[in-house]
Amino acid sequence: MNELVMHVGLMKSGTTYLQEILSRNREFLRASAWDYPGARLNQQHACYSLCGSDIPWVKKPFPEKLGHDLVKKLKRADTSILISAEALSVLHEDGIQRFLEQTRVPTKVVFTLRSLDRTLPSAWQQYLKGGGRTTFRAFIQRLQEQRADMSGFWRTYGFGHAIERWARIAPVA
Repeated sequence: MNELVMHVGLMKSGTTYLQEILSRNREFLRASAWDYPGARLNQQHACYSLCGSDIPWVKKPFPEKLGHDLVKKLKRADTSILISAEALSVLHEDGIQRFLEQTRVPTKVVFTLRSLDRTLPSAWQQYLKGGGRTTFRAFIQRLQEQRADMSGFWRTYGFGHAIERWARIAPVA
């Protein structure tokens, strides 16, 4: 059976850089018996389509066709496949289970991470780009408050917890 590798990059972990390399090298990957499906930079929107409200920031349904096309590709694969989507890192176990029931259990799940001292400024910048208006100090204070229940930032960036959740269901590298 062909391999299915899922890249579950945590936010702000260099994932976009890796996805750009994979996306630009689809032909090379195919020649090496690997597929990086779709025409987009990554499979994030297909995962939004399949996971829906299991991803906290997905508020509206994404076109079912995106998820359907990914599932069809996985079921008909004659090569090994690599899927990359940061949003998969925030799934709780039941969401992971639902996602894998629709797709298939991967041969390997690979996480990419970045140290917290490099992640925090990047996350704050992303917050500002999204319309946030808080100071860096207030941003850090809110993170301290969220840490107690692993909500907000920590659900998204708490790589140890994300890896534990995925490892209960799939082989994590």
